[in-house]
Amino acid sequence: MHNAPPPPIPAPIDHRQLGRQLDLFTSNELVGAGLPLWLPDGAAIREQLEHFIVELERDAGYRRVCTPVLGKRELYERSGHWQHFRGDMFPPLDVGSEQLVLRPSNCPHHILIFNAGQHSFRDLPVRLCELGAMFRYERSGVLGGLSRVRAMTLNDAHVFVADAQVEGEVAAMLAMIDHAYDLLGITGHHLRLSLHGPTGSYVDAPAMWQRGEAALRAVLDAAGVAWVTAPR
Repeated sequence: MHNAPPPPIPAPIDHRQLGRQLDLFTSNELVGAGLPLWLPDGAAIREQLEHFIVELERDAGYRRVCTPVLGKRELYERSGHWQHFRGDMFPPLDVGSEQLVLRPSNCPHHILIFNAGQHSFRDLPVRLCELGAMFRYERSGVLGGLSRVRAMTLNDAHVFVADAQVEGEVAAMLAMIDHAYDLLGITGHHLRLSLHGPTGSYVDAPAMWQRGEAALRAVLDAAGVAWVTAPR
C-alpha cells in the first residue's frame, strides 16, 4: 500500500463569509449591530441543533423550563449581577413605577424556579435547562458576525446538588459535552479552568471559591484530559 502524505489542512473560512454564501443569516442597521437575523436555511439548521441538544439533555436527566427575558432590576441586585456586571447589561426599561432589565444570563430565573418548590435532599440533584435568550451590551468595536453579539440563545443549565454530588455532576456534564462534540464532528476544543480573581467582579467568599476550584481540579485530573488554568 502506498502511504500518501496527508492532504493539506484547508484554511479556515470566515463564518460571516459562509453565512452570506449559504444564506444562513444577515444583519440590518435598522435592527442594530450585534443583533443577527436568521434566514430560513439558517433557522432550519438552528432548529435541528436545538432538537439535538434538547434530546441529549433529556436523556441526561435534565428537565426543561421556560422563563421570560425580562426581570426586575431588584432581581439582578439580589443576584449580584447589577453590582458586578451592570456595565455589560442594557439600561433598565422604565415601566410604570418599576424598572425592568433584559437579562444577561438565565441564572436568577432558574434559581427562582428551584425555590418555587419544596425540595428534600433526596430530590437532589435537580437539573434544570432552557434554550434561553439573553442580552449583553457588547461594545460596537468588538461585535462581529455570530461570535460577538448582543442577543444570543444559550442552551443553559443549572444543577442544584449536595456538596458530595458536585464532582460526579461535573464529570457527567463534561462527558455529555464530549459526546455532543463527537456526534457533531467538533474537534480542536480544549478545557480551561477559570479561577477566582482579585477584582470586584467576584463574590467575596474565599472559602466557597476554594471548595469549588478544588472540586473542578479533581474532576479534570480524574478525566485524564489536557486542561489549562485561565489567568486570574
